[in-house]
Amino acid sequence: MQKKVYLCNQIMSNQYLIPLKRTVPIILMLLLPLAVHAEIVGPEVSEADTLRVETSRRGHLTNSLDVLNGQTAGVTVGSNTNPEAMLSSVRVRGNHSLTGGNEPLVMIDGMSSDLRTLATIFPGDIESFTILKDAAQTAQYGARGAAGVIEVRTRRGAEGKIHVSYAGNIGFAHADKFLRMLNADEYRSLAGSRGMAIADGGSSTDWQRAIIRTGLVHNHHLAIGGGTENSSYRGAISFSQNNSIVREMGTRNLTAKVDVTQHMLSKRLTFDLGLFGALGHNHT
Repeated sequence: MQKKVYLCNQIMSNQYLIPLKRTVPIILMLLLPLAVHAEIVGPEVSEADTLRVETSRRGHLTNSLDVLNGQTAGVTVGSNTNPEAMLSSVRVRGNHSLTGGNEPLVMIDGMSSDLRTLATIFPGDIESFTILKDAAQTAQYGARGAAGVIEVRTRRGAEGKIHVSYAGNIGFAHADKFLRMLNADEYRSLAGSRGMAIADGGSSTDWQRAIIRTGLVHNHHLAIGGGTENSSYRGAISFSQNNSIVREMGTRNLTAKVDVTQHMLSKRLTFDLGLFGALGHNHT
């Protein structure tokens, strides 16, 4: 005869009654401890914000930093016409340090970079941005990610026929209003009425209009890509020029990017080659 008995849901006891010649039974006890499994669950990690470039376009974009502006909560990009000032005003987690840097860490295709390099990449060469803001998300980058992390994934070649694309634009800038100031004759008359001595060279130059011109802005981007089942390639070149309305001021940038991917050994081995170069010239 066999009977199963459960004690406090922790110990299972099997009792075996073995009949012998004598009337007194012998009881054998088998004690089997039950295993207890516990799982410690930490705080839930929020998902990172991913922004795809093709779905974030709000008109004409010539700077990759403009894609981030106003598209993700907590990310601010300063609106300044000076490129150098623009770089120092990108914030992911706000201004949290008085002595340390507040610029986020930039990772381009897994390589550590900075905002200056990101600003030189044409928006058409970027596939997506991933913004890491929480401490749990940036923990893998250590102290470097204290101000947030911007992960950038650039476009690569895809399987298919050769694909060629071109994007270009042109624009003009013009000053509509000027400050109302005295001309040369009015200045001479005012100085004479007040008995002021001036160095009069006899000129009547309007210096506001002398330094202002019609600004010209044009951007061009050419890309070619393709590939097969085991290999892909993509190359892109872009040129941008911004002639300010102030004479002798402007910027000119030339960038080139090449990516090659090769799969070998039945895609067990992948070889990636990426080259990026930028040449810029600023007139200030």
